[in-house]
Amino acid sequence: LLIAPPDPLYSGTSVIQVTASDADNPTYGKSAKLVYSILEGQPYFSVEAQTGIIRTALPNMDREAKEE
Repeated sequence: LLIAPPDPLYSGTSVIQVTASDADNPTYGKSAKLVYSILEGQPYFSVEAQTGIIRTALPNMDREAKEE
């Protein structure tokens, strides 16, 4: 998945929303409950655990700006 969001990005900007589904019957407990998390990409991005919305986590993200 490759995303090309506008530049620059400000903290809290919504980048994309991911979705998933589980065929387990939700009446059997928490095995069918989905929770989203980020394994790689921190501290640049955060994800809302319940909705899957991925947002920028750092202020003024600019892909052309480089640290010297």
